Amino acid sequence: MSDLGPDTSAVLLPFHSRLAIDRLMLVFKDTTNSYKFYWLRAILQLTRNTRASAFTWEELTQEMFAQVWYPLTYYKLSFGKKDGFIKIAEQLPAHLKINNAPGAPSVIRQVETLLSAQEKERFYAAVLSLTNYVPFRFLRPFFQEEIAKVKDHDVNRAIAACASRAARGSSHLAPYHFTSAGIVLHSEWRDYFLENLGLLDAFINWHLTRFLQRNNPNIIGISQKLFKPEKRNLERSRKAWTLFRTESESCACIYSNAPLPANFSLDHFVPWSFVVHDLNWNLASVGKEVNSAKNDALPAEVYLGEFAELQHQFYRFTRQARPDDLILEDYALLFNDDLNEIDTMPAELFKGRLCDSIKPMIQIAQNAGFRSGWTYA
Repeated sequence: MSDLGPDTSAVLLPFHSRLAIDRLMLVFKDTTNSYKFYWLRAILQLTRNTRASAFTWEELTQEMFAQVWYPLTYYKLSFGKKDGFIKIAEQLPAHLKINNAPGAPSVIRQVETLLSAQEKERFYAAVLSLTNYVPFRFLRPFFQEEIAKVKDHDVNRAIAACASRAARGSSHLAPYHFTSAGIVLHSEWRDYFLENLGLLDAFINWHLTRFLQRNNPNIIGISQKLFKPEKRNLERSRKAWTLFRTESESCACIYSNAPLPANFSLDHFVPWSFVVHDLNWNLASVGKEVNSAKNDALPAEVYLGEFAELQHQFYRFTRQARPDDLILEDYALLFNDDLNEIDTMPAELFKGRLCDSIKPMIQIAQNAGFRSGWTYA
């Protein structure tokens, strides 16, 4: 785990003469759960999309859940024991298959079309429970003096009253005030948000990454796991594997043992949603139906030896056929050796070192909640 250092913001927000930006920069201080991050994200996203000032509880909480969905369920990050997002996700029926592919509709749009009326009612009620505390507690830094002696069970009411008084007067202290239906942004705060969306996004993401690092000390690539995955370009890898398949005397799928078709898929042996990279030492050419069946599961250990053998054959072939192919640098990174040194490795050492690198990843991914022991039937 990296040393996170003192809890001071690496992202400074622009000063505004009439707005309490110094209070805004305190909203993530001593954060023990993730709600505030996604509350501000939801406000910014809705403001970005609509340029509106008023948002309903339903709009805000559904946007919160849509944004947390990928880190929570696709990348399987832990949000800590005090976080309730996972309990909301568990309200979705076990049979529901959400499409997490790049370009797929948001989880909320998919829920709207896939669930029955009764299932949707139960799910949306759980999502709406996010309004119990976070909209009010988010404003605590803006009214520190006013609520200093207020008991915890009265804090929500006190903060709502403070925000209402600020909205009626000349104060621009709080970014929003409350209505029965949701919140209304102060016009100057809304303009500030719109003018500084990039910096505000960076402000949230810096603090959110630190929060997730504390709760996922063994997980790699956390900063890349904050968002919905984007479409990736595997063209270079595919060209190399196509040449390998064409020139090899026999090239079979490591999972099905079937001959590899020309329209094969590239599988990430350790799922991409865990490693968040496309380095070639984690790829295998497989049949499309096999790749679809495996999805983001961890393969059973029985496949590891065959995978290592395939990787060794691929490296040897590519090193001879295309010695300057940049894809070979992936192996230099893995072994921390130059290619000439890797060339001298006995086959068993190459495969052993590859397996030694992959086994801990599989164990950590399994501990994080990735489905393990997958086999192709």
